[in-house]
Amino acid sequence: MLFAGYGVQVDAPTRRRSVPVAGIACAALIACLALSACSKAEPKTSNASSTSLSTTAGTSAASSSSASPTPTPSATRTLPASFSGTCDDLLPLTSIEDVLNAPVIGQTAYIVGVPQTDIGRVAYLNCKYGITKTKVKKKTVTTTKIEVGISLYGTSQQALDRVAGTVDAYRLAGSTTSDAGVGQFSGTILMGGGELPTLVVAAGPRTVAVTVVGNLVASSKLPTTLERIAKAALDATTRFNQAGPGATASASASASAGSS
Repeated sequence: MLFAGYGVQVDAPTRRRSVPVAGIACAALIACLALSACSKAEPKTSNASSTSLSTTAGTSAASSSSASPTPTPSATRTLPASFSGTCDDLLPLTSIEDVLNAPVIGQTAYIVGVPQTDIGRVAYLNCKYGITKTKVKKKTVTTTKIEVGISLYGTSQQALDRVAGTVDAYRLAGSTTSDAGVGQFSGTILMGGGELPTLVVAAGPRTVAVTVVGNLVASSKLPTTLERIAKAALDATTRFNQAGPGATASASASASAGSS
């Protein structure tokens, strides 16, 4: 907002004298004195006016000289697209604990990813639960018990291609695959190959990848646990059945991640 400057005009004071009247001569003398006084007072008024104008002109000149040049327009910052919320909003810790029917010990964190045009990804949200730090041979090791990656792509085919690429990469690393049912969608569970147990699924333009540490639940319950967490993520983002308009700008801090 711009504020206009305010000028203050200062008037010179007018002097008055009280002189007793004593005849016409005295009156004439008083008139002369008054005229003389007025004649002497006029330069003061002129000086005051001149000072006021000078001050105003000086202010204008100062304002003109101190005015900064027009700044060069900077590039508009592109905010990352998101699912209209963070992990705390869409997939809070309580929803994960409900699936496990047990508390998840540790910290939580999330990442809002930037769009990636090379793979057609419009939005990405990474949720981490049960983050703990331990000392191993005097080194701090950070472990995340559960990680959920939710992505939104421009088309359903781009989402399918991304999941297929992830499955191929795990297979090349030595992982085994098995089918998984995530609501009405078919996913893939990836095990072994030096990787943590992971489930990936495509649902229209969305993909979900869920990873858990091997000792979080019993091995017999692991597939069901992965499926239920993935379904919770899909249920939380059901309204984003279409890519593009579904994603909105977010002021959250952003980081790019390479999950599905």
